[in-house]
Amino acid sequence: MKKLFFAALAAIALISNVAAADVAYVNMPKVLQEMPQKDEIGALLKREFADRVEEIKRMEGEMQGIVQKAQKDGALMGEDERIALERQLEALKSQYELKTKALEEDNRRRQADERNKLLMKVQAAINKVATAEGIAMVFNTNALVFAADNTDITDKVIAELAKAQ
Repeated sequence: MKKLFFAALAAIALISNVAAADVAYVNMPKVLQEMPQKDEIGALLKREFADRVEEIKRMEGEMQGIVQKAQKDGALMGEDERIALERQLEALKSQYELKTKALEEDNRRRQADERNKLLMKVQAAINKVATAEGIAMVFNTNALVFAADNTDITDKVIAELAKAQ
């Protein structure tokens, strides 16, 4: 709590030394939601993992087929045939779980990589807009209690990101 208080005190001290026109804010959730690169990243990741997703779907279908066969023909099967079918299903389940877990981990890692790249682009756009506007400090809306509308540079940052695309 003390750290938060001193951080707020330091921020107030810094702001008091800067003219109001030299301070602005950015609505980061809005920037991340509306930036044109967001859709490209989603499509890129979807293409990147499409083969693996299809393989997992194929495995799901294969497991479903085995279960249906066991339900439909189970009463007519011999003990050896039923055991072989159960083993086949268990082996397929194991492969499915491993592939699903690997896909989820790889997808999570790639999303984090791409999110970091996007954040670097957003930071560069904020720096460019702030420099062009002569702004000394830019805050995230999460850190604001009050701000005048004329200090919002969110749309300018989004426009800069669109140019950088």
